[in-house]
Amino acid sequence: QGAAITKQLQQYEALKEGTIDFIFDAEGELATAFERFSAKQLLRWSNPKLVGLDRNSLTMDLFITEGSVAGESVVQQYLQADGSNLEPVAQGQISQWTRGFMGLFEVRATVDSENAPKEYTLKNWLTEQSYSTYANTFQSAEITKRVKKGEIVLALLMPLSEQSWTFSGPITVLGKLGKPKLAVAIG
Repeated sequence: QGAAITKQLQQYEALKEGTIDFIFDAEGELATAFERFSAKQLLRWSNPKLVGLDRNSLTMDLFITEGSVAGESVVQQYLQADGSNLEPVAQGQISQWTRGFMGLFEVRATVDSENAPKEYTLKNWLTEQSYSTYANTFQSAEITKRVKKGEIVLALLMPLSEQSWTFSGPITVLGKLGKPKLAVAIG
């Protein structure tokens, strides 16, 4: 299973880079939609003082998962433009990105393995759903070292498969929060 996860993460990273290039190279409706989406998100985040949050990276990731142009998702736009160059497995993986979501999670467990990337078991604070999640090269080693059992993290998750997820973009480690502080974080 470790080799399969490693391959999925590598494929995710390559697909994400291709999608980001596609968005930055876009003209017309897609470029305008990205500008509007970015302005709206950056205005929304102008007040919260979340230390270490790379708002530009997060905006791009949210645009990939939530953005739309003329009634089609950004993922659909990318697949129509460059999808014929991708293998069916890659097309399937990227088409799942619209399932990506932002959440507040408690790290329930971490598993180090010689044959696989580090695995994080995350519990979503709002739904209590658990997610088997892996870091990728878009996250700094400094941040992923801070993601430990009991910590609360704010992160965007992207599906790798039906059962596994990866962090997408920046991870904000909020620490071990008691219920009053957690209520403020959720708000």
